[in-house]
Amino acid sequence: MKIFLFLFISLNLFSSSVKEFSLSSFSDFQRGKLEGVQITQNGLKLGILIEPLELVPEEVITAAVEDDFLYIGTSNGKIFRFKEKLEEIGKIDGGIITSLLNYNGKIYIGTSYPANLYLYNREIKKIFEFKEKSIFAISNIDDEIFIGTGEEGNLYKINNDKLEKVFETKQEGISSIFKRKNGDLILSTFGKGLIYLIEKDKKKILYNSNYYQVSDFCEDGKGNIYFLLSSFPKVEEKDKKSVFASAIGVYEKGVFKILKEFSEKQIATLSYFETLDTLIFGGRYGKLYVLKDGK
Repeated sequence: MKIFLFLFISLNLFSSSVKEFSLSSFSDFQRGKLEGVQITQNGLKLGILIEPLELVPEEVITAAVEDDFLYIGTSNGKIFRFKEKLEEIGKIDGGIITSLLNYNGKIYIGTSYPANLYLYNREIKKIFEFKEKSIFAISNIDDEIFIGTGEEGNLYKINNDKLEKVFETKQEGISSIFKRKNGDLILSTFGKGLIYLIEKDKKKILYNSNYYQVSDFCEDGKGNIYFLLSSFPKVEEKDKKSVFASAIGVYEKGVFKILKEFSEKQIATLSYFETLDTLIFGGRYGKLYVLKDGK
């Protein structure tokens, strides 16, 4: 019944009012509005569908995915969970949620000012307090949880339900902890943008950049390591705006090099999509970029 009713109404609409339109020039075409397609050198093709999720009523600092859920940490210590709808599942008493890790069905929550580690498993429970002021990196390496702190740049791991200090970088803080496919454990710092190789018997600096911070490691199918570099924001005298300098670096065949520099863009996150052989990264003001073949 619904199908026949729709056809009947449509036919009547066309029979009662027929409109003619024509495109005689490209300027006529430009006056139209494109929806769901992109203009390419080969003509029109279907565009990428990007839909906004439900608005989080707080300042989002970090997020993590667990099963089919997206967990979101905010600047005032709230934890939200999103699947088909957004729901608040808990709040930390004091502190900013600056890092999240999903592991084995549990969510580890790192806070700053003060630096504490919480565990969410149907309820939020504080498991460790740190003498440092911030936690910006939590990672699961071979079923062990590693935590990187700020102010002193210390690396910890949880060993038999106890906190064990693994390494002191003597930098302002640890920004990322990453395990390569070959088994190497590497970490990056801010204050000085350094990359360390962490081995059982020794720790050494692999790369000393000219940037304030190195972060966001990812690895392609060839074993190349990509990472972000960012400068400390400088305030322009003219309009008092904060200016950032960012870059994407790569560690390829034992050599570090800058792949692409951005003079005024702050790059916030980096991911590698192996099936597309493409780097995708996010910048300020909600912009999304793709880097492929150096462009």
